[in-house]
Amino acid sequence: MKNTHRILIVDDIPSNIKILADLLQEEYKISVATNGPDALELVQKEAPDIILLDIMMPGMDGYEVCQQLKVNERSKNIPVIFVTAKTEIEDEQHGLELGAVDYITKPISPPIVLARVRNHIALKEARDHLEELVFERTCALQLTVRELKGRDRLVRFQMMSHDINAAHREILLVLSEVLDTVDIAIFLPEKSGSSLQVAVSLDGFAGDASQDDSPKSGAALQLATKAFQEKKVLSDNGLQIAAPIIYKDEVLGVIWVSLPSFPGNQSEETQNILWRMATEAAMVMRMAMFTEDLQEDRVDFDELMDLAEQNL
Repeated sequence: MKNTHRILIVDDIPSNIKILADLLQEEYKISVATNGPDALELVQKEAPDIILLDIMMPGMDGYEVCQQLKVNERSKNIPVIFVTAKTEIEDEQHGLELGAVDYITKPISPPIVLARVRNHIALKEARDHLEELVFERTCALQLTVRELKGRDRLVRFQMMSHDINAAHREILLVLSEVLDTVDIAIFLPEKSGSSLQVAVSLDGFAGDASQDDSPKSGAALQLATKAFQEKKVLSDNGLQIAAPIIYKDEVLGVIWVSLPSFPGNQSEETQNILWRMATEAAMVMRMAMFTEDLQEDRVDFDELMDLAEQNL
């Protein structure tokens, strides 16, 4: 069975390409080019896992091809192995200085070629995996920092007098910065308390309500309603998350978020963050509601003392 890895063989002599292709095609997918420009074009269309590159070619030689590969963001990390009849030490040194990972002289030894190709593909896999882990860890750390800053901002906000509309807006702005998305909305219960409606959204409902990632879609309302009823964070395939805003066991509303699908998207951690942010949001909203009660002379002084204690 063929491997999923692809090898690009670049040589201006078809018989040389055939020798390498026959040797490698049982284990790898093979692409070929007979000159430098064609090789560079192929790499841009479908990046191979490794390139076997001849040096002595008319027009653009292998050295120049390697140079261009290494200055291009898409191709700079693709391992290049020179396969050439040039046997001088200086030639090998020059090839390695240009960024090649290995140097094989012609006539080739099939076991040597196979061993080196396998080794360099294994090394590339290990490096790619390490880079993926570093990327994921970096995203997680950045998310943690944004969360801490966002929670601090909400704590500071609730200590000032704001109306409920300003509170909703601040919550959405903070969450937008923390989660790096504008697809955020707050659902509030209607006066009857039996159903929810979208109170405010950061994008002003610019999206098509028929789309599943719109806060006005049926899927969003269904998810928000379920989170409201069950008093817990719920997710729809990791791309839509709804978190209840709970104050003293009373659900004040639901925060709904639609997340983009990308490698750094960690749905489970995002759900945990949204739960913690919803707790801060509950305090912001309750403080704003208390401010309005104070202005309308509807103050519950027991609740006033409770709020004061929680903000000390």
